[in-house]
This record gives sequence, C-alpha cells and structure tokens, in this order.
Amino acid sequence: QGTLAATAWLFALQHQVTLPIQYNFIADYNRASIKYRGGLSFSIGFSEQLVQPRFIHIYHHWGDESWAVWRDVKEHILKTHVA
Repeated sequence: QGTLAATAWLFALQHQVTLPIQYNFIADYNRASIKYRGGLSFSIGFSEQLVQPRFIHIYHHWGDESWAVWRDVKEHILKTHVA
C-alpha cells in the first residue's frame, strides 16, 4: 500500500475519489473502532450503519481461528469455492 500511496502522490492523484469502503475494507484486529457484527458485516466508530465488504483485507491475525472474522472468511471461501 505504501507503493500505491507514493504513486498517487507522484502523479498528484491523492485528491481523487476513492472506492466505496465495501470494495476496499481493512479488517484490522487491533482497531477497536471496527466492530464485527457477524455474517461478514462490520460497523465503524459510533455508526450503526453496516459495512458488508466485497473485498476485505485481513490485517493482523491471519489464520487466527479464535478470531470470528477469520473463521467466517474461511467458511465463506470454503463454501463458495469447494466443488
């Protein structure tokens, strides 16, 4: 992501509109403001609005079976990609 940021600055693209959050969501285990609501849905901060990611970055605790987010992502992948 650092390379992406540097490239955006190099070409003066830092003020361009970004993708909606559901298309580039970062599930950060260490970020208390992100609340996992189950069913691959999240809320951020004090907002009650649900974010249902279409693309999710798993940030920290990759493969941690004790983290509900990881378990649900793994289950979703297995359910949708196993013949």
